[in-house]
Amino acid sequence: IKKNPLLILRAIRFACKLGFKIDDNTKAMIFKHKVTLSKIIGQRVYIELSKMILSNSFPYYLEEYFDVFIMIMPELINISKEDFQKMKKLLTIMPENITIRLAALFSYNGNSIQDFTQFANRAQIDKKTIKLVLALLSYKDKSIDMSKTGMNRTIHEFNVQSVDLLFAYKKATMTLDNSCLQDLSLIQKEYQEAVDKIIQTRIANLQINIDKLVQMGYTQQESSIIIADVKGRIITSSLQNDSNSIHSYILKNYKRS
Repeated sequence: IKKNPLLILRAIRFACKLGFKIDDNTKAMIFKHKVTLSKIIGQRVYIELSKMILSNSFPYYLEEYFDVFIMIMPELINISKEDFQKMKKLLTIMPENITIRLAALFSYNGNSIQDFTQFANRAQIDKKTIKLVLALLSYKDKSIDMSKTGMNRTIHEFNVQSVDLLFAYKKATMTLDNSCLQDLSLIQKEYQEAVDKIIQTRIANLQINIDKLVQMGYTQQESSIIIADVKGRIITSSLQNDSNSIHSYILKNYKRS
């Protein structure tokens, strides 16, 4: 452990994943050498943490090894006992999704957005995940806008494929606060209808079809896979629905049989 402090996080990760108790001698070594975790590059810390956080056992180990975890997440050091227990409960009711569980981990910090930003930059988390977690945290105590402008802004903020994360996060936080979820269900229904309309608009008059792909030399099976991929990218706005953009993307990413 002293020579390779990453073993500390791996031991806790395997305990989380497999549900076993770390023996007393190893546990003592972990606490004795916890300060060596500062030597680990941030991205390697995040790789281990991202695997742990998806385990339903993580909240238990987070509490038991809290003095170890604050070596890699010093932002949690000032959380109160009451808020720590709320955070633990929130983690247990969140879906198994890294983005939403990262948001849960920082939801009860004094300055959740600033604290997560500091941690994310140090851990070299990808920009897409950072953006989504910060968006979720901004809605912790904020109502979801139901105006047409507000809905469009929120859908754009989360993109069409991640709006469900917002409602899963709000449902969990409201459940923890014993808030009524009936209105949230109605709001989610309206948002889903708006998302469906946006998706339909984005893929209307799709500038590629199976016949064109077959003419380009792809098999029927390959063409079906390509169409599904292209649609997904157009829906998420990562690809423009024009012939040149689609043609270039396909030739770059798919070899013909």
